Amino acid sequence: MHEYSDRDMLLAYISDTHKDAYGYRPRYDFGHLSVEELRNILAGLQETVEWQIREEEEREAEEARKTAELAERFGVTVETMQRWMDDASEDYDYDDREAYAA
Repeated sequence: MHEYSDRDMLLAYISDTHKDAYGYRPRYDFGHLSVEELRNILAGLQETVEWQIREEEEREAEEARKTAELAERFGVTVETMQRWMDDASEDYDYDDREAYAA
């Protein structure tokens, strides 16, 4: 069984975390970097992912607040409002370029 070095593990974690943060694996040559430098890169990537998670949670909370506000305005439950919004989104043709023409 092959034992992986700390460097190998860091490179694997950097690759995975970079993909989580940016949607693709890094294509950099890390060969010249020290283990400490690799740890710093990984820490920065982890901070980026954590920030993205917080941002997404805030967006979801804001969307939930707006949905609840609309539901109250229309006198329906949040579930009904969400169903209406989902139905409208399903029926909308986002590829219909003529709809955007002036």
